[in-house]
Amino acid sequence: MSVSKGVLVAIVTLAGFGSSMAQAQGFGFASGGRTYVAATFGQGDAASDFSTSLAPLADKNDDDKGMFAAATIGRDLGRYRFELEFASRKNEGETGATSPCPSCDHSVTVHALMINGLVDFPLGETPITFSAGAGIGVAGVMHNIMGEEATDSFSPAGQALAQISYALNDRIEIFGDARYFKTLNEAPVSDSMEFGAYSSKSFGLGVRFSF
Repeated sequence: MSVSKGVLVAIVTLAGFGSSMAQAQGFGFASGGRTYVAATFGQGDAASDFSTSLAPLADKNDDDKGMFAAATIGRDLGRYRFELEFASRKNEGETGATSPCPSCDHSVTVHALMINGLVDFPLGETPITFSAGAGIGVAGVMHNIMGEEATDSFSPAGQALAQISYALNDRIEIFGDARYFKTLNEAPVSDSMEFGAYSSKSFGLGVRFSF
């Protein structure tokens, strides 16, 4: 299955999950829980290498900072939150100087469907809350070299998250978001050539609506 088809499946899954949560009668509300949606936009760097059987220690690709965006639907159960997230990342730069295609234009696009769990730490009676958590899921990774697709693959993925949020009222929060994301598998180009696992550090700003 191609990454583009996988992205469509992810969006449909996210929409269906959100619809079922919104329609659930009384789920979570008896214990004070409620559903929320969130959007996050930011910037992040990326790291991956490009190696062959002849150059297994090729240096890292020089990927510039790129965009990061995520859409989330989740459940707030008091101090704990669980959420389903669809995120996209794109970085552009150059392959490493010792790569089989040295200093060639390179871009990588990653779409990920993640399940996250977070713990909230309210700062006393203030509207400020610190949060920390982690997520697991699956990612579609597309590498391009000189404008041509080099590889299109899927991989298990994980991430660590930290947030600080400010409640504008009882239903709307704005927040800052920092995360480290990593895929687990290499992205093979051929039997003797591959991109290493992708990783990214990103920082973003977001808004969260509860209902």
